[in-house]
Amino acid sequence: MLAFHAVTPLQTAAEQRRAIALAARCGCRLVRFEIDPLAWPEFVANPPERCYLCKKKIYSQLVAALPEYGCHVLLDGTNADDLHDDRPGLTALRELGIQSPLADIGLRKDDVRRCAREIGIPTWDAPSSSCLATRIPHGQPITPEKIGFVARMEEYLTGQGFPGCRVRWGAKNLTIEVRKEDISRLTALSITPLFHKMAYQKGFTPLLIAQRIAK
Repeated sequence: MLAFHAVTPLQTAAEQRRAIALAARCGCRLVRFEIDPLAWPEFVANPPERCYLCKKKIYSQLVAALPEYGCHVLLDGTNADDLHDDRPGLTALRELGIQSPLADIGLRKDDVRRCAREIGIPTWDAPSSSCLATRIPHGQPITPEKIGFVARMEEYLTGQGFPGCRVRWGAKNLTIEVRKEDISRLTALSITPLFHKMAYQKGFTPLLIAQRIAK
């Protein structure tokens, strides 16, 4: 088995390091593809079908590379829960003939975590993650500055003990999402005035704190 990793500016550095470490632990060869969606005008415009456009271009490159490595089928990690969410990118997978074995046999997120724990995968309980472009509402252009800003803020919050956090760039508000059990701790820390200042410097008012809903 071969692992393809699309390395983009839309991932945090921690995610990229985690992919490398996990492939090494599993004894799986990892092939990295350097791809920059921020160079695609149709992606940067951030239309409602952004996820479809992005996945179609990225996965097309991965599918095209299969013969070079003597492979015939590309698998992805979509699970059964994902099929019930609004995920335009799934259409791109179907169009390209990419198979999703976890979803095919009905494994849900909790099932995947249980199986991963049983076979010793260390990331079995890692918080769900998504590409950084999801932090920017449709219709607002995606720029390196915005992506870099939310990435730095999320990295800082994670380092302060808020796993799975999200920092969402709105039209007028900057929203920090954390787990329900972390909200009171976040508002009680001196971190809040710091983020209010950072939000104000970017033209946001006010800074909002909300519960993170895992998907």
